[in-house]
Amino acid sequence: MKNKFSIFALILLFLMISSCEESSKNKEQSILFHDDYLKSYVVSALNKKEIEYRLEGNSIWYLVEHKDEVKSIYEDALLNRPIEYKFYDAEKQKRFVGLLEDKGVHPMMKSDRAGIVYVYIPKKSREVAEKIFNQIITN
Repeated sequence: MKNKFSIFALILLFLMISSCEESSKNKEQSILFHDDYLKSYVVSALNKKEIEYRLEGNSIWYLVEHKDEVKSIYEDALLNRPIEYKFYDAEKQKRFVGLLEDKGVHPMMKSDRAGIVYVYIPKKSREVAEKIFNQIITN
């Protein structure tokens, strides 16, 4: 009787451990984005690496088993993040973009609900953008 109880207890313990392992495989983590660039970069990289995720608003949820890969992707996104310039004055923003394009720099732009225009410049064009930005702001 004692051996049957021990075997039963071992089987029960094994099933509980298996259940815990199975449920930990389905655990998720998330990243909350406050930046469209980072979100877009991470989503694109996750798609390329065929890592499953789900979007909920400004969050991306992924399985914990992929946390190292996702962390690496996020760090890469931060390293490659373009420089952001904000413009409250549409004329200055247009001059800035025009002068950048004259120098061969092609910025990305977006505007928010308040009408503020954001201009994103690749890091490699930082020096050119800084000179033009300072020229426009001081004039």
